[in-house]
Amino acid sequence: MRKRKVSELVLCGAAKQGISGLGDNPVQLYSAKGGYYMRVTLPTHEPDILEAKFKIEADEKVIVYGLINCGEIPGPSTRPVKLHVSNRRQRRLTPFAPFIISFKLPAPVEKRISCCRLNPDGTFEIIIANLQ
Repeated sequence: MRKRKVSELVLCGAAKQGISGLGDNPVQLYSAKGGYYMRVTLPTHEPDILEAKFKIEADEKVIVYGLINCGEIPGPSTRPVKLHVSNRRQRRLTPFAPFIISFKLPAPVEKRISCCRLNPDGTFEIIIANLQ
């Protein structure tokens, strides 16, 4: 596997605001003979990720998007109170933040042959097959 540099990286929403420690390079792209392997660092860890999905557009642009739980509710003072949100009812009470991370692949891919997995450390792994 060979590490590749991603092009046209765009961060929006919570990913751009840096709500929770998104690094300098949130996308790691590796190429192999059969396809691409990507590790995308999401703006928070797994318990606070409410939804994470990806799609591939016609111009080989990969878009990772979803919602995270900010875990903050306004307190009696002007400072927000940080909560560890553990159950579904509490999650509904705290605000949500959408995120979008998009980047372009260097070559055409087979969009129908792909899989993804969300890891507990807040990384989203994607495997996509090459057209070649």
